[in-house]
Amino acid sequence: MGEDADRTKQDTRPYWKVTASLFFSLLGTALFLVIGIRALGFFMPFVIGWFIAYLAHPLVGWLENRVKIKKKFGSALIIILVIAIVAGLGYLGIVKLIREVQMALNNAPHLYRDLGSEDGSRGSIICCRTIFRMAGIPWCRIWTKKSEG
Repeated sequence: MGEDADRTKQDTRPYWKVTASLFFSLLGTALFLVIGIRALGFFMPFVIGWFIAYLAHPLVGWLENRVKIKKKFGSALIIILVIAIVAGLGYLGIVKLIREVQMALNNAPHLYRDLGSEDGSRGSIICCRTIFRMAGIPWCRIWTKKSEG
């Protein structure tokens, strides 16, 4: 019995078979990665659905066990809540984007005037200061020292 165990531990395959097996394994992995990444765009709705189902499963189980709601109703309730949350976040994002575009359009004449000043470096610094101020980023002193020197 001990000899059989020692014999199974040793690999008696020729080197060309091991090399061919390694080559085809690496080739299959590379093809899977290349084709998989390209196909991911096609299968993205399924991936997102799987991810939502993966996240919702514990909550559906909890609703079924604790609150005594059927799985179908619990799943529908969670899907409706997720859609409502995504729509609400989308609405807030669009409102914020509209406000930022309106602010940029309102400040456009001032920005254009600052760019058109006689001293090109001063106009660009004022423009940069205005842009940094609009973005809420503190003005960097390096640029001010650079323009003064």
